[in-house]
Amino acid sequence: MIRINLLPRRPRRQVPGGALVAVTLPVAVLVVLVVVYLSLSARLGALQGDLRRADARIAELQPQVAEVQALKRQIEEARRKEDLLAQLLASQLPASSILANIRVLIPRDVWMTTLNVPDTGSFTIDGMAMSFVAVARLMDNLESSRLFDGLDLSSAERERVGEVEVVRFQVTGRLVKPGATPESSR
Repeated sequence: MIRINLLPRRPRRQVPGGALVAVTLPVAVLVVLVVVYLSLSARLGALQGDLRRADARIAELQPQVAEVQALKRQIEEARRKEDLLAQLLASQLPASSILANIRVLIPRDVWMTTLNVPDTGSFTIDGMAMSFVAVARLMDNLESSRLFDGLDLSSAERERVGEVEVVRFQVTGRLVKPGATPESSR
């Protein structure tokens, strides 16, 4: 058999302050959310301020950075030029010692009028001598020196200078760098 209770249920007992909890809890959550939002907003504002200050500092330092980079380029270019100059100086023949050696090799009756060194490997001597024998002595002296190689008497002609007959000559050849042998320069 089925029983049915037709009496109303007993009323529930109400908890004191239940309505207060229903209002306080959402308000408390809302207050916490507002506090978190405000603190995060303040932190975001501080970070944005730091970012603006960093951008301003970057903009302030940009000309100095460009100047430093320009100086680095200038230093690098100066180093390249210095290296090139060192290479050129290393490959350059010592002119004063060559002239001193040539001076010793020239006989007394021979005068050098021009010494032309178009590059570091060749030379041309123009001059005058009292005779062909003096020119031959000059050629012998130059050939006996280890400074010159491939000597060639390009021209030797009699000429009158004032009342004196002289021989105008031209000698060409190759310069041998100090420390190199004539065979290695060929």
